[in-house]
Amino acid sequence: KPIRMQLGQPTADNIKPKLLQADGHVVMVSPDLHGGTDQLLVHFDDRVEFNRRQTAGGQVASTEQDRKEATEQKRTDVPKSTLLPGSPLGSSHPLEVIARKIKVQVTQDEGADSPRVKELWCQDQVRVRHRQDKELSPLVITGTALHVKNRSTNDQLLTLVGAPAHIVDSRLQIEGKHIQLDRQKNTLLVKGKNLLRLPVKQSLDGEKLEQSQMLDIWSSEQLFFDGQTARFLGDVKAELEKNQMHCQQMIAQLTKRVSFLDNERHGPIELATVKCQEGVDFESTHYQNQRLMEIRKGHFWEFDINQVTGETVAKGPGQIQVWRRGRGKRAALSPAAVVQANAPLQSNVTDWEFMRINFVGRTEGNMKARHSTFHDRVEIIYGPVDGPREKLNADDLPKDAGWM
Repeated sequence: KPIRMQLGQPTADNIKPKLLQADGHVVMVSPDLHGGTDQLLVHFDDRVEFNRRQTAGGQVASTEQDRKEATEQKRTDVPKSTLLPGSPLGSSHPLEVIARKIKVQVTQDEGADSPRVKELWCQDQVRVRHRQDKELSPLVITGTALHVKNRSTNDQLLTLVGAPAHIVDSRLQIEGKHIQLDRQKNTLLVKGKNLLRLPVKQSLDGEKLEQSQMLDIWSSEQLFFDGQTARFLGDVKAELEKNQMHCQQMIAQLTKRVSFLDNERHGPIELATVKCQEGVDFESTHYQNQRLMEIRKGHFWEFDINQVTGETVAKGPGQIQVWRRGRGKRAALSPAAVVQANAPLQSNVTDWEFMRINFVGRTEGNMKARHSTFHDRVEIIYGPVDGPREKLNADDLPKDAGWM
């Protein structure tokens, strides 16, 4: 039958276990921590006190509740014990932990009525599930190893290792080989290759999407996230639907702060600003009814975009290339165009139009208002092309093309 151990009071025979070990299909059940493992090790420090219900002969008292649980145990063939207090995540919801090996360090703070989990180690096939607000999906953590240092109710340091490891909830997803989460400081650090996934309703160039899409941002060296600002380092790539951006450093700021302590929903979270540095390349494609309508490509030294206001700033030297499906007849822009009073310019029919803008200084504009200003040694080539990605040569312009 299950053995019940109440932590917090001395035992009748002054027994103070130092180590508890259980092997083979072990299940832990407590108000704060549920777990399943092949091997469980629980270490108790000297400050932990126990109370074990006993008869005068020293045997475990058999009550109706004990018999009921023993019957349930026999039916499911799963041992149960209620011995682990104090959720390592400092929450009222129990933490569900599954791993091949689980080790727990239990302590009791001076003046406290009950013990708490001081540290938790999990190894091999680690899966942690933490229920949050009713409207939010559970927080799910997976990896090959997990270490939780529980310093106080809202002060935990989590270190997760995997190939890769994952932290997933309804607000965002984090992926990496080495993830460290400090709940009190509300910071998350991923060393090495990493991925941040965030549901957004706007494209990278600020246009509204018909439905929410996942924004993926990768980097090769490091990700640091404080709940609102994510800093990526090393070969950074952002991808959203048909939009891509690549640089060496990126700072992405959200419209609202994600709290690792507060799991309640506070409205939708969107991407507010993006700052790219050290060689920025971007490409976006636009479709209408599954028909390609426009391609945009660009290269800058630095690029900033505010998705809330639509404002953009870029530092050169830089280049922008645009291929847009033609709108029928276009007036000739070449020097050969003849201007006559009360007579329209000669026009041709074209399927695609191409424009390239080179500049050395900087450019600022607004994506929503669709205007940009370019500074210093600006060169523009415009004209018809036979198809997307075909370019024009300034030294050999076709009819209806222009250079400025």
